[in-house]
Amino acid sequence: MAADFDIPGLPALRLELSAAKKGRSNRTSCALEPLVREIYTDIREYRIAGRGWGKLAIMIRKSTGVSCSPRSVRETFQRIDLEWEKGTGVAALEHLQKKGRRKRHEVAATEE
Repeated sequence: MAADFDIPGLPALRLELSAAKKGRSNRTSCALEPLVREIYTDIREYRIAGRGWGKLAIMIRKSTGVSCSPRSVRETFQRIDLEWEKGTGVAALEHLQKKGRRKRHEVAATEE
């Protein structure tokens, strides 16, 4: 794509844009799921002890260098926990079940 006019700084901008395409993305690291599978029982005990997802994500990032957020760790663990429940019959952790927000008409119906 050749331009008929010359814009100062255009080559530098193109270099920055191409570098940005190759940079970090917001997607979860592909190494997170195998890692969570490997330490599943440890994470389960950690959660039963009442520890939070935020501190767990920080520990994973510091010790392994795997990029993750508390939400991505929670969602990955939840998927694996539900698979574990189906395979072994051991109940998934209760606090991981989707609760969702109650809709306004449901709240109004319970108040009447």
